Amino acid sequence: MLAKHFSGLFFSVPAGQSKGALPILYQAAVLAQTGIAGSAHLSCAVIALLMKWIAPADPNLAVDVVLKYTYYILTPMTVIFGVLLFIALLYLFILIIKGSTPYPKHAAFFHMAFCAGAFMLIGALIGNNTIENGISTAAVSMGTLWMFGMMRGTFQTQH
Repeated sequence: MLAKHFSGLFFSVPAGQSKGALPILYQAAVLAQTGIAGSAHLSCAVIALLMKWIAPADPNLAVDVVLKYTYYILTPMTVIFGVLLFIALLYLFILIIKGSTPYPKHAAFFHMAFCAGAFMLIGALIGNNTIENGISTAAVSMGTLWMFGMMRGTFQTQH
């Protein structure tokens, strides 16, 4: 039952919302994020391994390899992920505001983008130090936790 609810929320377009390109882009964005998000994190781990394996032999070569890897693999993946994430978050916000999800309309303001933005702002106000770096790095994760924490128990009952 719960799996059906979430698969319906994330992978299907609600009735009356099937016109236009945005629902198709949303479905593509969610599916692409599923693959890109994991591979992007794995690619970041590869950088540490490249440095560990190459730096002892030639530190300059290690920096060159990591920079090329970042320019040609990691940066394009990050850009694609960012665009797709923006599309998915925008469409989910629109669905919540229109009342097309089990969430009440006010839950749109607990959206991950707003919460992550708030944590980034808090980090920026602290200044450039280790606490700010930690908050800024974890802003999306903390925004997601905040979103699910605030939305917990706000499902509308469907009859």
